[in-house]
Amino acid sequence: MSEEILNEEVVDEAVDAEEVEQEAVVDEKVFTQEEVDKMIADRLSRAEKAKAKAVAEAEKLAKMNEAEKIKYEHEQLQARLADYEKKEARDGLVKEAKNMLKEKSVVAPDSIVEYFVQADAETTKTAVNALTEWVEDLQKEWEIKRNTGVTPKKLENTPSDPFAEAIKKFK
Repeated sequence: MSEEILNEEVVDEAVDAEEVEQEAVVDEKVFTQEEVDKMIADRLSRAEKAKAKAVAEAEKLAKMNEAEKIKYEHEQLQARLADYEKKEARDGLVKEAKNMLKEKSVVAPDSIVEYFVQADAETTKTAVNALTEWVEDLQKEWEIKRNTGVTPKKLENTPSDPFAEAIKKFK
């Protein structure tokens, strides 16, 4: 009896696995031969360009003497260092902009803050202040719109004040 149950479970699992595989096959995109050829050609051209660039760099280094190689590598390292310093400065400006927004009770995701970070601190501060002013103006407009309304008019068929009716009965 237990062997029959185990056999049924194994068969059920095998059927489930086949159904999942069939569903996966249905969901896959089918490419035409032209599309595949184009993708392969694009990938090969990118690889060839990268290889050509590497070969050109190697030839350039081979032609240089030792002092020129050191100077060239130093220049490359300086350029990389400048890039890292630039990224670090931008990250610092992003953090400062987020703090400025937080002080003004404006919550914005990093993707939005990135748009307002400029090349230096002053222009970033100006951009963040413009953003906070705009948000405050929007909030004021929303409050005015929310609080402005029309007082409902009393219709003739609606029941009047029950307390007033009770007082009229006693008069």
